[in-house]
This record gives sequence, C-alpha cells and structure tokens, in this order.
Amino acid sequence: MQFKRFFLTILFFFRCLSFGFAQQSTVLNHGGIVQTVKFSPVDNTLVASAGGDNTVKLWDLQNGTMVPLKGHTAGITSIAFSPDGNLIASGEWTVRLWDIRTQQNIATFRPIARGVVSAVQGMAFSPDGQLLAIGALDVILWDVHAQKEIAKLPHGTFVWSLAFSPNGQFLAAGDHAGTVTVWDVAERKVITELGGSSIYPVDSVVFSPDGKTLAASREGSIHLWAARDWTRIGALSNYGLPADSLDISQDSKILASTVSSQINLWSLDNGQLIGSLTGSAGAAARGASFSPDGKTLAYCDTAGAVRIENVASYLQTEPQAPIVKLLYILPNDRSPQPNIDADIDRRIKAVQQTFAEQMQQHGFGRKTFTYETDASGKAVVHHIKGQFNDVYYQNNPLTAWGALAGQADVGPGTNISIAFLDVSSRQFSGKRRRACGYGQEIGTVGGEVLVSELCADGDFGHQVLVHELGHAFGLKHDFRSDTYFMSYGSQPNQFSEAAAEWLDAHRYFNTNQTHFSIPTTIEMLKPRMALSGNIHLHFKITDPDGLHQAQLHTHTTKVSAAIGQLEMIGYKSLSGETKNVRFVTTELTPANKAVILYVMDTYGNFAFQGFPIDTRTIQPEFLPVTLSHFRADHTDTGAVLNWATESELNNAGFHILRSETKDGQFKVVNPTIIQGAGTTSERNTYTWTDTTAKPNTVYYYR
Repeated sequence: MQFKRFFLTILFFFRCLSFGFAQQSTVLNHGGIVQTVKFSPVDNTLVASAGGDNTVKLWDLQNGTMVPLKGHTAGITSIAFSPDGNLIASGEWTVRLWDIRTQQNIATFRPIARGVVSAVQGMAFSPDGQLLAIGALDVILWDVHAQKEIAKLPHGTFVWSLAFSPNGQFLAAGDHAGTVTVWDVAERKVITELGGSSIYPVDSVVFSPDGKTLAASREGSIHLWAARDWTRIGALSNYGLPADSLDISQDSKILASTVSSQINLWSLDNGQLIGSLTGSAGAAARGASFSPDGKTLAYCDTAGAVRIENVASYLQTEPQAPIVKLLYILPNDRSPQPNIDADIDRRIKAVQQTFAEQMQQHGFGRKTFTYETDASGKAVVHHIKGQFNDVYYQNNPLTAWGALAGQADVGPGTNISIAFLDVSSRQFSGKRRRACGYGQEIGTVGGEVLVSELCADGDFGHQVLVHELGHAFGLKHDFRSDTYFMSYGSQPNQFSEAAAEWLDAHRYFNTNQTHFSIPTTIEMLKPRMALSGNIHLHFKITDPDGLHQAQLHTHTTKVSAAIGQLEMIGYKSLSGETKNVRFVTTELTPANKAVILYVMDTYGNFAFQGFPIDTRTIQPEFLPVTLSHFRADHTDTGAVLNWATESELNNAGFHILRSETKDGQFKVVNPTIIQGAGTTSERNTYTWTDTTAKPNTVYYYR
C-alpha cells in the first residue's frame, strides 16, 4: 500500500505537466543530475531516465504516469533496454536487472575486474538479448538467462561506452585511453583498434541501425567509420567539447550528439548540422535517445530535466547547400523605401557577378556564392522591424541583429546574412569607427554583413558589399596592394591570388561539399631571425581531411582606419595531411604582439590559432647548411678553408669560427659566407684564407 500511495502522488504530479507529445518540447522533472535517458526499443511511449538520485524512472508518455525503480545505493551511470523491451539494466558499482512489466529487480550482479569491484561506466545488450556487455576496468560479458559472467574482454583501462553491431557480430568498446576497440563477439578477439591513444576518453559509441556506420565521441569530435572495413568516413566538429551521448535515428540518417547545454542533429549523408535543441540554461546535456520510430528525441541534463521533443521535421530535412540570406532592417520610426526588394536584388546580383569574374580571372572557373531566391529567380528579402529608432541604430548599428530574435532561419549563425539597415546616414558612428558596413565570419558556415542602406548604391557601395562579404567568407584585410578588394584602396578592383584560392575551397563556392571535418592542429615552432633581419616563422599543421591553404595574419599597426584589425601578411598553398610551413616576413615590428594562422582544409573547414610574439626577443639564428666537405689546409699565407654547399635553398648563411683559447673559447672570423642568399639549390664551392691562423687552430661552422 505504501508503494501505491507513492505512485499516486507521482501520477498526479506528472498529469499537472503541460504535455505536448509529438507536438512540442515537454519537460519531465526527474530531479537531481540526470546522467542517462533511453527510449524503449519497442515502445514509442516508454522512456527511462536515471542519475544521481539512485533511481531509475519509467515514464509512460501516453498515460502521463511515472514508476520509480529503487534499490541502487549510488548514482546510476548507465541504463540499457533489452532488444525486446522486457528488461532494463541499470548500473553504478552494482548492475541490477529489472522486469519492465512487474517493475521488479530480478537479478543483481557486482562486476569484478582484476580482483576488485569495478564501477560501471557503460552497458549494452546484444541484439538477441542473450548477452549484457558491461564496461568497467575490462569488458564483462554476462549471460542474461543464466545470470552469470561468462567472459572478460581485457582492456587495461576503464571502458566508458559499449555498442553491439545490429547483427551481433561485433562489440565496440570505447575506453579511457581514447581508443575504440572492436571485438569479434563469438571469437572473443580484437578485430581492430580505432582512433589511437589520447588523453581524452571515448565518451560514447553507437552503431547505425543499418549496421554500416560506427560513431564515437573522442577528443572533442564525433568520428565516423565504415563498418565494412573500418575505414574512416570523416568527423563532425563538437566544438572541442565531449559528447557524453550519441544516438542514431532508426533510418540511419540523423545522428544526435550532446554538447554543452544543447543537442545537435547531424546528417549522416554529408555531415551537415541540420538543427540544435536547447536544454536547461547553465546545465550540461548528458543523454540523448531516439524513439523506435525516430520521430521523437528524449534528452536529459544535469539540472534534473528530461525533455521529449518531436524531431520529425528534422528527419525530413534534405541537406541544403550553404546560402546567403538577405535582410532589410527598418528602424521603428522610419517607413520602408519603395522598390527596396528590387534594389537589393540588383545589388546582390552585381556582387555575385564580381565574385564569379574574379574567380575566373584567377583560373578557378566562374565559381560564386548562392543567395536565396524565389521561384522566379528574384532575391528573397526578409523584412525585419527594428526594435529601436533611426538615431539609436546610427550610433549602435550592431544591435540591429537583436531584431532577429526567434528567427534563426535567417540569422547569421548557420547562414551568411547580409542586412541592409535603413538609417538616414551613409555611415554608422558610435563606439566603433565610422564605417558604411561591417562583416565577419561565424565559424565555417555562418557569417554576418551589416551595411547602411544609403551607402550600398553606386561603385563605392558595390565595393563595400564585396569587401564586407569577403570578411563573412573568412577573408581578412590585405593591404599589400591598394587594388585588392580587401584593402582600403580608393579604387579596388580585384581579389588577390590568396583570396581567390581561399574561396576556391570555401563551402559557399562548392555546392556539394561534404561537411565532415576532423579538427586541424596547429603548432608554432621557435621563430628565427635571419642575418638579413627577416623573421622566419615556422608552423607544423596537420589535418587528416587534407590541407588547402594557410594564411598568416597579425593585428595591423600601419593603416589608421584598421588599427587592431587582422591583416594578411603572407599565405601558402598546401596539400597533403601534414605540412611544415615557413613564412619569411619583414612586416612584424615590436608593436605586433601576436600572429594568427588561419588554415583551410580541402572540405572548406577553416581553423585558426593565435601565438604571442615579441620581435625584440627573437635572436639571430643560422639555418643549417648542407656541406659535401669542409676542410682546412696549412699554407704559407695561412689556413686555406675549402667547402662546397650541396644546396643553399632556405638557408640564411653561416659563420666560420676558430678556437682562440685552450679552454674552448671560439670566435667568428669571417663574414656571412653564403652568397646565394638561400635561394639556389645548385652546388657551390667556396675558398677562404685565414691569414692570422695559429698552429693547432680548430675551425667549425654554424
């Protein structure tokens, strides 16, 4: 009777919720920190959640009831339904097996690995329901019907996550060392190890229901492999943060991943992010699970909430090529201009044409970006009513983006948005410099351009639009020539070769570009100063997706209108997965406090990393020289030194030193010898006579 009374209390609470199953997000209050949530594999209306309150809760979404399963004495870290939906396993330091129909604990098991009771990190039932795999210090295979351990699969470290392939042949185990080990279940042997070692654990692994793909969360990304031969398909960026939970829809098209306080939904066809769901503010999302029909997603967080959300619309979303959105923002005290849509259509067509012409002139074909159009081919212009008046927006132009609240489909996060702000002045003022427009990229696929509508016409307005849209595509200022669109020249008329090459791989210039991305790693080696005074900056860049281009930037100190903004001071065309890149520059001064390297891969993903620099502390160093021989002969005139350089390419010269004292003191006795200045790869021979040489003098070069 006590249980019934408790059940009725819970029942009443649950019915008080505003429930909108399959229509809108519904929040279920589990309480405490919810670590995991799972849909029943056979019932679209049954959800289980568990966490820090030591309780599994079964939620009946159709009847609006909840049943708690009690018995654990510590926070529950993992739950798993049996394939037929009749059983659920829950684990902490003890694994408990529950009968769903009776809500009774029918078996208890304490996993022991290497002689000690081990904490449970992950669990998975085999597709036939015969085995329960338990992730602890090793993988423990437990016979569900005999209720006993039958095998251990040794790992040598904690196993955090487990997943059986749909045919039951393979078991994927993600461990604390960052490795995904794939086991042959019947043979109990390792088939392959994926990912390699890492300082980060594998938080989650999952097979797609069609058995073709294995996904794993490691090192802040979601890595995908083809199950037929375990070759890598690609990776999805998780912003460098762990994904505690992964799940794949029943049609194997959509992958859900947790990151921070949200759930991201990805297309497995091309890796495109197709939507995001937001959990409790300030709380970390912990678990995500699709319903059997794939139309609903359950997800939980550390604020005690379990959310149920209809995601059917995302499943029907076809991957879309990146597109530029056009906005017209009107202050609340101004009237819209007549024919504004036609004016914006004319302007964007001209800008699109300029990009196409420039790409063709640089040998990349007439590639250009696409903007949103209607059935007749005319530009779609989204009219946005501003929150503030004309004068306010003149002085605070960037606040105009706030008018897009609740309109994510036209915002700059997952699109590039060009907003024409209809104020009564050609230039914005306020805290930032006076300007006709601003532009910047937001990640790989997002960006924003804001221009004064009055400033957008004529040749100058056209140049402003091209310039600011270039910023949205990731291009920085380039003051090497006043003719470049990315400069502040009075008559810019072209993109640099570096800019065109950058755009050649950009997502907006390649309609069928995949969205898979493995993060780029950038390492700066010790900077050097050549004898000429040139600064040599060396970087090691790695990207398994393949490298396209690297651009070196610093904060400009020379152009008054752009002080503190990034300018490009050099670029390198790249290929392959790993490159050691060297930039030689005279552009850096003590006023430059950092350099920033931007790198684009072959898929159009770009990353950047900044490095502090102080040109006053860079000491002259001498790059190595390849010598075929180096000898000294004593003559009547002195010591005659002969040597040959096999190559002087990329060398800045060297000095010859001789011994001065018996205790090993040496002195430079010649000027810089290399005459090719490091520009020739041909063999050169040299002779130099030391007329002041003493007996037993030792010579060496550096």
